[in-house]
Amino acid sequence: MVRTLVGLLARHGRVKVIVETEPDERPQQDRLALLVTAAAEADRPMDLPPHESAIRVLALAEPRHVPLTVWRELIRAGDGPDLTEESLAEVARRSPDVLTFDGESVAFIDERAADRLRRGYEPDVARHIHGRLVTWLLSAAEAWSHPAGWSASGSVGRYAAHGLPMHAVQAGRFDAVQRDGRVVAQLDQVAFLDAANCHYREAVLAMDANTSSGDAANLWLSGVDSLSQGEWASWLHLMSTARGDRSLAEGIERSGITLPWRPRWSRWRPPGGVRAEYLQPGSVRKLWAVPWPGRTAVASQGAWDTRFHVWDVESGDLLAGPWTGGVPEPSQAEPRWPAGAETDATQPWVQLTTYGNTEPELLTDSVRVGDTIVQAGMGGLFAIEPADPAQFAGIRPGHGEPFLADFGTALETTPASWGTAAPETLADVFGSEAVRRVPESALPEGLHDEEARRVLTEIGLPTFTGAEMSLLAADEQDWAELTLDVLWSDADEDLIPESAGDGPYFRLGTWMGGVIALDGEEGAVYRSPADEYDDHDPLIASSLGGFLAMLQGYVLLRCLLTMASSLGEREELREQIEVELDWIDEEGAESSAWTSALYDTD
Repeated sequence: MVRTLVGLLARHGRVKVIVETEPDERPQQDRLALLVTAAAEADRPMDLPPHESAIRVLALAEPRHVPLTVWRELIRAGDGPDLTEESLAEVARRSPDVLTFDGESVAFIDERAADRLRRGYEPDVARHIHGRLVTWLLSAAEAWSHPAGWSASGSVGRYAAHGLPMHAVQAGRFDAVQRDGRVVAQLDQVAFLDAANCHYREAVLAMDANTSSGDAANLWLSGVDSLSQGEWASWLHLMSTARGDRSLAEGIERSGITLPWRPRWSRWRPPGGVRAEYLQPGSVRKLWAVPWPGRTAVASQGAWDTRFHVWDVESGDLLAGPWTGGVPEPSQAEPRWPAGAETDATQPWVQLTTYGNTEPELLTDSVRVGDTIVQAGMGGLFAIEPADPAQFAGIRPGHGEPFLADFGTALETTPASWGTAAPETLADVFGSEAVRRVPESALPEGLHDEEARRVLTEIGLPTFTGAEMSLLAADEQDWAELTLDVLWSDADEDLIPESAGDGPYFRLGTWMGGVIALDGEEGAVYRSPADEYDDHDPLIASSLGGFLAMLQGYVLLRCLLTMASSLGEREELREQIEVELDWIDEEGAESSAWTSALYDTD
C-alpha cells in the first residue's frame, strides 16, 4: 500500500516523497554502488574575499537567508567593526563566488562553505556570539511587533521568529526563552520544535511536558499544525491554561499578537497531561445547550463512559452528574465508580485501536451559547471566547498525526509520592466515597501481617469496577477465610508460586475471572487463575500497600489511554504503565495480568 501511495504521489502529484522504514532484513542483492568521498580540499581554509571576518561570522546565522540588519548585529556580537548596511551590501556584491544577495538578505551560495566556517569557531566563542545576538533580538523585538506576529512585520521579524529559538539553544538560553509567553507566541512552530529537540537531546533529557515546547510537541503530534501565528498562539494559550501555568498564559496575552480566540475555562486534559485532576469528565462526544434554573448551561455525554454531565457555561462549574440514562436534574450525581457497575472508562487496547478507533479525535463537538463556544474532545471540554464572535467560524480541526515523523511526545510522569499508597491519592483517582477503611475491631483474626492491617485501617481500599477487575467494599465484607486448596483449586501446580504460604487468604475482589486474595501471614497479594488455561503469574504485588500504589497509577493511566489525542501518545502511555509498575514493585509487575489488556491485539 505504501509503495502504491508513493508512486501515485510521485507520478501524479509531482512531489518528492521520503519514506521512513525499518532496516531491510532481506538478503542483500548484488548492485552496482558508487561511493562518493568528500573532496580532499573540504577542510582546507577557504579563500575569502575582503572583510573576511564579516563573512565568517555570517556562518553562525540560523535561518540561512539573513537580513543586512541581522548580519550587522552578528558582526557586532563577534566584536567586529560596526559596518553600515550599505557597506555590507557592497561586501555581498563583491563576493559573488561566496554569497548571494537579493537586495535585502544575504546567504551562502554553498552551505558547505558555511559549515566549514562554523567548524572554525571555538565552542565558547560561538556561544558568546549567539548569546549576544539573543540579547539583541529580545531587546529590539518591539521594533517588529505586529498583530499577526513578528514574521508579518518584515524580513528582520521573520528572521527573529525562525532564528531566535536555535540561537537560544546555541547560547544555552533556550529554557529562559521558552518560559516567556510574550516570546513563545511569536516563534515559528516548526523552528521552535526543531530547537527544542536539539536542546533536550544535547542535555540528554526527556522533553518537559510542563513547558511551552512540551505543549508545542504534543499539539503537533495531535495534528495541530499549518495555522496562522494567531491561531497557534491561541492553542498555546489553551495548553498553558489547562496545565495551570498562568505565567506563560499571561505572557501570551501580552505578546501583542491578536488571538482569534481565548480559553474562558478548561475541564480538558491537555495532550501529554498525567494528573488525576484530568479524569473528569473524561472523553466527551456530544454537547448541547439545556435550560437550567438561574444558569446558562450545557449538557455533555461521554465517549466511553457514556454518562451525562451538566456544566455552567460562564464558569465551567459542574452542576450535575455524572448520571446514567439521561440529563440529570439539579444536584443529581452518581459516584465516579458506581459499585459493581462498569463505566467503560478503562478500555482494553483492542477497543482503542480497532473498530474505527485507530486515530483519536482531538476535537469532537461544539456548541455556541451567546458569545461563548464550549468545545468537546477526547480530553474533556473547554470554553473559548472569540475575538470577533460574528466572524468566528470555530476552531479549525487538526490534521491527524504527522504522516512521516513527529517531534516526540512530552509526557508527564506521576509524582514520586505515588510510589506509595496514600488516602489522598486514592481519593483523587477513585473518589473519596469509594475509599473504605476497616475499623480495627472488624479486622479478621487470621490477618497477621502488620503492614496489611495498617493499610486497611489507615489508608483503606477503593471499591470500584473497572480495568477488568472489581474490588469489594472493605468495610462491608465478612472477611471469610479462604484455604490454600480453595484459592488454588484451578491452578496448575507449576503455577503456584513458592512464596504462597499456607494461608489463610482473604478475598479482595476479582480480576479477569480470578480471585484477588491477600495472604494473611505474608501480606502478599495474589490473583488465582480463572481456569486451567490461565497462565498469568499469580503474584501481583509483594504487599497490600504495594498493590494499592500500583493500582492507583495503573487505573489513572488506563483512564488516560481513552483520552489520548493520538496513537503515538497512547503508545507512550502504555509504556509508562509498565515502567511505573516495575518501579513500584518489580516482582509483582512481572505478572502479565497487569499488561494483558494492553497487548490484546498482539
